[in-house]
Amino acid sequence: MYMFRGRDSNVTFSAALALSFFLLVSSAAEALPDEGGYHGIEQKAPMPPRTVEASCSHHTMTIKWPDVGPGVSEYRIFRFENTAPDSTLKMIHVYPRTKYTPLKISYVDNTVVAGVTYTYFITSNDQFGSQSANSPMATARAQ
Repeated sequence: MYMFRGRDSNVTFSAALALSFFLLVSSAAEALPDEGGYHGIEQKAPMPPRTVEASCSHHTMTIKWPDVGPGVSEYRIFRFENTAPDSTLKMIHVYPRTKYTPLKISYVDNTVVAGVTYTYFITSNDQFGSQSANSPMATARAQ
């Protein structure tokens, strides 16, 4: 601890208080989140949905999956068309958890084209930005 010499004991007390405040702020800064979670605390990604189902009806594709449970803050729905070997993967929707609504566990894709086969998978994400592995894929042909 630093000592300050002087006639006024308030100077010594103020310096000690300032040093204590500095040490407190420095240690608190280490607990702030960074891109990989919290310093010193390993974050585990949430589990992905165990199953995904895709079904087509009247030019729409309905995708359903079971809720993973607590700790999930959003689901991301991905799709690719099986029209070419180099089909482009697209994230087509994000379902975030809000204060007033629970997570949805289904999605209706209105952008499908009849005769095209689509493959979907889901990821779950937590509040720290950790993303799960991909769920199993579900494939269906639009009618």
